[in-house]
Amino acid sequence: MAATIKDVAKKANVSISTVSRVLSNQMHVSSSTYKRIQDAVAELNYIPNSSAVSLVKKSSTTVLYADSFYKGRPYENPHMFDIISGSSHELRKKGYFLGLLDLDCSKEKAEEQIINAIQSKKADGILINGYYVTPAIEKILLATDFPHICIGKPSFDSMLSWIDTNHSLSSNLAITHLVSLGHKKIAFVGGSDKDNIYRDRFLGYRLSLERNNLSPRDAYVIPTSCNLEEIIQHTTELLRLPEPPDSILCFNSLIAVGVIQAIRQFHLRIPEDISIVSFDNYPYAPLITPSLTVVDIDMYSLGTRAGASLLKKIQNPEMLIQTYTALPHLIQRDSTVLHSET
Repeated sequence: MAATIKDVAKKANVSISTVSRVLSNQMHVSSSTYKRIQDAVAELNYIPNSSAVSLVKKSSTTVLYADSFYKGRPYENPHMFDIISGSSHELRKKGYFLGLLDLDCSKEKAEEQIINAIQSKKADGILINGYYVTPAIEKILLATDFPHICIGKPSFDSMLSWIDTNHSLSSNLAITHLVSLGHKKIAFVGGSDKDNIYRDRFLGYRLSLERNNLSPRDAYVIPTSCNLEEIIQHTTELLRLPEPPDSILCFNSLIAVGVIQAIRQFHLRIPEDISIVSFDNYPYAPLITPSLTVVDIDMYSLGTRAGASLLKKIQNPEMLIQTYTALPHLIQRDSTVLHSET
């Protein structure tokens, strides 16, 4: 027989109304009381009646995650599901459910979908991939005080709330590491100039080269899709240059897979002949030989921070949240370390 709210109240030694208000985020209690209630909920596997909670709160207890979901998307953006998982975990603790708003790949159509979702008020808040945020979306979000968090800083000056990781700093960590090993001809492979993350990482790449008195070379910058054959083709062209690079910074670990395949076709050794650094420790980095040096970013943590920030916005829609989080760190492995030095 399913547990009831009465069972939870008895187990936690509090009143039924206290359980109801705590689970609907309507009441602040001591940390010990809150823990007793949450422990009782977990032990009894109590599932609140979402309709009843909604009536108490006059809300839907639903938060939307707005992004495009299509076949192959995880390969293009492996971070997405870590962010979703982190956000969902944080929201669920407060009785909210995370629903997906599947956006059209066209920014114009996606804009209309997001605006319709905001105007319908079928959700209490929204997490939006910053790539899809436009001035028109900003206008309606600010006009309605609709609780929101953009995952990624908008590409224009904005008063919207956002949370992001410092992608420029990530590039600086990678370039500083390569320069410390004596590399001077550093290429940057992967990403699209339409993508905000690519633009920030590319900016960090250029600035870091300049700080180290190295001149950026246009021939060393190779935007490419996540198609493996295209990655190999572009890397092959890069390695055929009269003065090929001595190291390559890859936009993600899938790009690194293609880059390494191309390098092997030239019978070059990693890292003796050419060093490789990639962004992202997962999902491919642990499977690559030689083991891949990466700039790692805890995107699950970014997701939990986004969920927690949105909960604050739901309580106080006028609050402005603009912050960088999930600081990157470099994990040094065999792709940038000579075997004789290990």
